Amino acid sequence: MQTKFFIFIFLFLSLFNNFSSANSDVNALFKKGCTLYEEGNYLQSISTYQSIIKKGIKNSTIYYNLGNAYFKNEQLGEALVFYERAFRLSPRNEDIRFNLTFARLQASGKKTQGIFKKFFSNIYHLLSINELTLITSFFYFSLCVLIAIYIFKKKSPLLWLILPAGFLIIFNGLWLGVKIYKEKITTSAIVVSPCGEVHNGPSDDYSIGFTLPEGEKVIVLQEKGSWYAVGVKEKGLKGWIRKESIEKI
Repeated sequence: MQTKFFIFIFLFLSLFNNFSSANSDVNALFKKGCTLYEEGNYLQSISTYQSIIKKGIKNSTIYYNLGNAYFKNEQLGEALVFYERAFRLSPRNEDIRFNLTFARLQASGKKTQGIFKKFFSNIYHLLSINELTLITSFFYFSLCVLIAIYIFKKKSPLLWLILPAGFLIIFNGLWLGVKIYKEKITTSAIVVSPCGEVHNGPSDDYSIGFTLPEGEKVIVLQEKGSWYAVGVKEKGLKGWIRKESIEKI
């Protein structure tokens, strides 16, 4: 029995030490990336932040810093990819929101964002998918409890709580469903090459139908070999582009 206990303790401590070591490595790399960025060594900063991401780390601050490094290195497409990833994790972060909006305007060639579009965008992005999931689950659990109490106690005033709870579940469920569809089911990507040539078929033998500027957001519709079929919803355009010309968000 004691032997098993000591083996368990040894394994636990080994796991804890490995975790601490890995966490220490990430912190060291993060500080190095920040220092390189402040020194104006953007390429090395990018490489350092990328090495953190390769460890499986998904963090809005790292994505945001990497976006800044790409932006300073005049790689607008890559900057937008990581601003978008950071924004999905931290939609209420003002710095991320500002830089993402600024980079989007640069990519589109516009100077300002429409008032109504900005308003509805702020509402839609108020909460992340994880936050919405927790809130919707809480309301669902609360509704179940209220219904159970109402059935057993027959207290009519509870109806005034059940109805709002039901409405909130429907509202949050629809909101969550739309976000899951747009961010998880639908695959979005950013054009990262200086000029994305979109062909009429998945081969260079097909003619070029149109081109997309760096930073343009597209929807990935299909994959074939080294090509993606993409669509630009706002412009009603579809075609095939080489995989290396875009990067999925």
